[in-house]
Amino acid sequence: MEQSQQFWKTLLGGNHLVPLVNSPYSVFVDANCLTGAYVTDLATEYPNARVIGIGREHALPTDRPPNTTFVVVENMAAGSSIASNSCHFVQSRDISSFMKVESWKAYLHELYRILDAGGWIQVLEVSVWRQYPDDEGGGYQSWSQRLFPSLSAIKGVGLTNLDYWLLQWAREVGFVDICPVRVQIPVGDWGNTQLRIFT
Repeated sequence: MEQSQQFWKTLLGGNHLVPLVNSPYSVFVDANCLTGAYVTDLATEYPNARVIGIGREHALPTDRPPNTTFVVVENMAAGSSIASNSCHFVQSRDISSFMKVESWKAYLHELYRILDAGGWIQVLEVSVWRQYPDDEGGGYQSWSQRLFPSLSAIKGVGLTNLDYWLLQWAREVGFVDICPVRVQIPVGDWGNTQLRIFT
């Protein structure tokens, strides 16, 4: 199974933070499905729902539930064949390292277009080392503060201040009732440290 799937599932304590219904009328979408691990996992958890994986290419799992469908889309920001207002849940994750800054609004607009009126969208991205302590690891913090803006500029992607811009862009394309959830993950040995999840 895809490593990022295990990472996010462990971190969140499950596949989603929003209420989902196991119904034949439910349509769930993974907008960046990679190997299809999340699609397979969600389809197993909700066997009556239809689960669609969208991506540029798929190394599809051979043993996948019958309620899954995979759609190849080269550039989701340019649109997809998914019908408007047809999906109750859409997840997007791990795209900040390749999504060009100028494409984010079009991408979010496409997710907004396919989402139904009472639906949910879950966007999961990593903001790296933003609040590293000043004392322990301080040198690494200053290094990352130089590195990530430079990478952003070179690659044209949004690796810095993404949480701020995602909120702005989401509002601009029409999303409402936005609830940012931030998870702080300790670097190094976790020991008895509890993950901090806050809104």
